[in-house]
Amino acid sequence: MKNAIQSPPGLSNEEIDQLMDPLLSIEERQSVWRKKPLGVQARNLQEHWKGALRGPFELGLVSCGMAIIALIVATFSDTWRLAGITAFLLWYPMMFYVLREMHRLSRLRVNEI
Repeated sequence: MKNAIQSPPGLSNEEIDQLMDPLLSIEERQSVWRKKPLGVQARNLQEHWKGALRGPFELGLVSCGMAIIALIVATFSDTWRLAGITAFLLWYPMMFYVLREMHRLSRLRVNEI
């Protein structure tokens, strides 16, 4: 999610550059699309999934931490009660959004990426 350009599984950066070269003919571009060994495809797919899950996972950890801190502040502080309730109401729903997003990403299959 952080990466603006996602590379397809099985292609290296040099091969992508070769595909995008406007001076090459169609036959030369198609030569890049050859089958890769399954180990290369699996490793690239695993790196892609790790990168896709890292953002929601970190956001989930932050939202859980902030919701717990806000709940403690709202419960035990008289002067910061309104700020704690506001922060809790903002971060608590974010936890459910992150859980839904991680569940969606975990159910992707190889042919859907």
